[in-house]
Amino acid sequence: MAVACWACTTTSFYERPECTETAMAEWQIPAAWYVRTLSPEQAHEQVLTGNLGIDAIRDRWEALHGVWQEDDQYWRYYRPEDQLVNPLGWQEGVVLNRRCRQLGFVTTSMQVDEGAERSGS
Repeated sequence: MAVACWACTTTSFYERPECTETAMAEWQIPAAWYVRTLSPEQAHEQVLTGNLGIDAIRDRWEALHGVWQEDDQYWRYYRPEDQLVNPLGWQEGVVLNRRCRQLGFVTTSMQVDEGAERSGS
């Protein structure tokens, strides 16, 4: 099963939050996985179009979006499979930051089997 990367560009992988190393050390999703900021509408679209399906992640998305405030930032993240010690495959999703604090994340797509390949990246 191939999943298109709707937000990937060569230059998009350089956008990062402006936070201190100390703040980022607390995050569950590393800053190196951040791809680009998303509007709330784009974040919702990422949730709707991921290969996990909205039914599988609805509660987590609603909880995350329920704490969103006007100055918060959604970010698209992507975990490449080659950056893992014990490779589980690629994974992508949406993470929510308030200033430099990570409030939570929702995984929207992931490699679901050995034959799965990521396209468009």
